[in-house]
Amino acid sequence: MSNNEDKEKLSLFINFGTVKDVAITEEILKKVKEFGKIVKARFYLEQGEMENYRDTITEISKLGLEPIVTILAKDVRLAIDMLDDAYDPNIDTIALVHDKEDIIPALLHVKTLKRIILVAPTRVPKGFYTVVEEVIEI
Repeated sequence: MSNNEDKEKLSLFINFGTVKDVAITEEILKKVKEFGKIVKARFYLEQGEMENYRDTITEISKLGLEPIVTILAKDVRLAIDMLDDAYDPNIDTIALVHDKEDIIPALLHVKTLKRIILVAPTRVPKGFYTVVEEVIEI
């Protein structure tokens, strides 16, 4: 693709429980940018994680990711936001960093609307292979 207008527009979703490291987050961003332009980037954490990882959260935020802090059920919030972006005409691809299969029902619906890339810095549950178009292991 020759210019920025031709690049795919991606929305990146990171489960903070899967990645709690700034260097790995930088690697994820580098890999995802190979697929296109990141127009939205968020990472999801529960309020209880704030105290233990305050410095890490601050550093990840400086990379351009928006922290989404929930009291409970961060995976539900992530799924809702992912579904919203699946209906956004300005988003071509959903990039996801997650390691639990409980998100698969939402992914099945997203897959009918958008391309899905899984970036896996940890183990990849078997169920993801049937849902996502591509798995990028780090």
